[in-house]
Formats: sequence, structure tokens, C-alpha cells
Amino acid sequence: MSTTPPSTSLYLKPGRLSDVLALIQVLAYDKFAKRTNAGLTNELRKGPLTADTWIEIGRQHPEIFRVLEAERHRSGQDTVALITRFVQEPIAPADPDEPPKSPPLSPDQTGKLMELAIQLHDREVQRRDRWKTVVVPTVIAIIAAGASIVAAVISTSKSSDRGVTTQCIGPAESGQPVTGGR
Repeated sequence: MSTTPPSTSLYLKPGRLSDVLALIQVLAYDKFAKRTNAGLTNELRKGPLTADTWIEIGRQHPEIFRVLEAERHRSGQDTVALITRFVQEPIAPADPDEPPKSPPLSPDQTGKLMELAIQLHDREVQRRDRWKTVVVPTVIAIIAAGASIVAAVISTSKSSDRGVTTQCIGPAESGQPVTGGR
């Protein structure tokens, strides 16, 4: 069991968005609202890219998934489900001894959940990259200001050098004798 705290920044892990989207699709359309890690791995024919188990993915994204601990499920294993499936009106079972079942989600509902995951991912990417919109222009402005200062200093020193040269050469050109140093 992972002790990683739930965080939207987990969307920044390479491959995390695809794990979340795959888990949403299986849990949205499957006739069983709750799935074990073994069931999900069998259905998807692979484990998640960014965690040890599909249950861990569910734990790390409580904004979309609900994890039921093993003692609360008849399989004796931890299970993961979509929160959305549990807020829908349950379907009465054919056998009165069975508990009511959560219906699969419609394609529209599933699409909205997937859009939500994509939006959360995109927001985290924007939040991560936000500093670039401040730091890069600031660095460029500092460099430009520094270059302007250096150019002004060079220009000032060149003009003061020309003045000294003109004073030394000036009397000789006028035809007057140049006398000893200054």
C-alpha cells in the first residue's frame, strides 16, 4: 500500500494521464462497479505505468475514484470504483438477496469524466510552466538593461578618449609648436 498523499501534481508523472483514462473507461462501462487490481490488470492486459497497482492509482486520485478496503468487499481484496457510479440511482437486482447494483455510465458521463482528468492534467502542466512566463521575460529585461548600461559606459569612455586625443593633436595641427608635457 502506498503512502503517497493524494495530489493533483501526480498528473505530471509521465504516463499518469493514460493510466487514469484507462481506469475511468474500464470502471465506467463494466457491469461491475468495483474492481480488484487482478481484475483490472486482466481486463486491461497490463498494470499501470505510474504505480504498482491500479488500486494505488485510485488512492492517489480521490477526486475521481473511491477505494474500498479489503474488509469492506466480499472478495477480501481492495477494490476501486468511480465515485460517479455510486451517486447514480442503483438498479434493483433480479435476486432480492443481492444488493442493488450501480449502473454503468453513459458515454456522455464517461466523456465528461475523461475531460475532467485531461483538464486537471492540463492545469498542472500550466501551473508547472507558469514560472516560465515570468522568469524568462525578466531575465531578458535584465540582460537588455545590462547591455544598455555597458553600451552607455563604452560610449561615454570613447567620447572622453576622443576629447583627450583631440587636445593632444589639436595644437600640432594648427601649426603652433608643441611644448613639453602637461
